[in-house]
Amino acid sequence: MKTSINCAKIAMAICTVMLLSVGAVHAYGQKSDTTTAERCIPIKSIKQTKVVDDQNILFYVSGGKVYTNHLPHSCSGLASADTFKYKTSQSELCNVDVITVLNRTGGSLMPGATCGLGEFAPAAVQEETRQEK
Repeated sequence: MKTSINCAKIAMAICTVMLLSVGAVHAYGQKSDTTTAERCIPIKSIKQTKVVDDQNILFYVSGGKVYTNHLPHSCSGLASADTFKYKTSQSELCNVDVITVLNRTGGSLMPGATCGLGEFAPAAVQEETRQEK
């Protein structure tokens, strides 16, 4: 009788650990509510952009908001060119849209790599960073 009670306790403990593990894995994959990313931002609201590196761009929009767009893949030449263009038939720039790097060659801009955008996540950027460009 004592052995079956111990087995039941051990089985209960194993089940509890497994449930806690599944809950922790599920919570890890969830996004935080404080950093809700946007799929799109209105083009008319974009006031300025700043290329951070080959995979991150800051979008300064009206109302003093700043969004970080983390591209799903590194965009070759983006940081060194520091200039890009986008084309969309919509009134919004979205995570399904692409940008084209513009390389300075002589006195003109030549198209370079074309790269997909990511989601627009709210960014905490200091005021002096906004005034650099």
